[in-house]
Amino acid sequence: MLFFNIILLTLFLPFSHVYADENGRFHPYKDNEVLIVQQTSGGDEKALAGNFSFRYDFFNCSNKPGKFLKQTLCPAQNVGGMNFFVSYTTAFDFYMYETGNDTVRASKPIINRLNNPAIHFVWENTDLSQAIGWWGVNFEHRSNGQVISADLKNTVGEYLTQIEYNQGKHEYFDALSRSGNYITLALGGKGLTDQGTFSIGYKIYVLQQDEEASITWGPLAGTQTKFSDFDRITLSFTERFDEPIFRSVLDSIGMGLDFTVGDRGLSDASVDLKITILSGSKSDSWSIPWYLKIHNGPMERLSDYSTPYYSIGLGIDFDY
Repeated sequence: MLFFNIILLTLFLPFSHVYADENGRFHPYKDNEVLIVQQTSGGDEKALAGNFSFRYDFFNCSNKPGKFLKQTLCPAQNVGGMNFFVSYTTAFDFYMYETGNDTVRASKPIINRLNNPAIHFVWENTDLSQAIGWWGVNFEHRSNGQVISADLKNTVGEYLTQIEYNQGKHEYFDALSRSGNYITLALGGKGLTDQGTFSIGYKIYVLQQDEEASITWGPLAGTQTKFSDFDRITLSFTERFDEPIFRSVLDSIGMGLDFTVGDRGLSDASVDLKITILSGSKSDSWSIPWYLKIHNGPMERLSDYSTPYYSIGLGIDFDY
């Protein structure tokens, strides 16, 4: 985290006041929603899951930059230009339905799942005739804010993770510490419709500490497994259809698909399907953005990232 703070203060803050439009800096970045999630595999309890993600633009050619920066980083023609921004994505589970001492987490009852700060350098292309709308490089950190090491052993030299795994205590794995740093090479553009998007990202893991990704339980114990085995390339697609399908019920439908594959190949890939349905009353000027999310495969949570989960969640989409 200190590495990112130093870069942030050194490169961006001295000139952040000259190029951002008054209301153009702070935006949603990835998904922002709250939903009730039920794990149908892995034995986990029902939880209230929160996912929040935002970005802050330090420099964007469309936000009236200063003369020097505009001449240096923005093209003469109105075809886009460089964009510097930072983002922060976080996720947590609130086990509001737990009862009894056997299932209540030590954190009573919130578990932090994800902390993902990042710095982005993106070139945006506003020429709509081009298939690629933007490309860039991100410097990212990802961790889950926990403190227990997966390499921790008991007095007779056995891994505690294996003992808890044998006893089926899935809640123990929530507290395993996981973290990693990586560079993401990414590009994206318009989807099948004018409101659709696509993107592809390739992660290059750096400064990786083996103990922060090691697997010491189950069939992968001692196999030198890393994040990159399950999370190397991510393909994302979104589409939005605003034409009323059933005019008195539905005003809009949004769909998203994330497909993540690692070095182990397609057999250990993960898929996230997201559907937002905006329903309401035009006469009363109210609507509710219902959100459905289905996950299948590993990488649902960092603590036991190699474990495949199937889960389904229903809630509210704050971005729609």
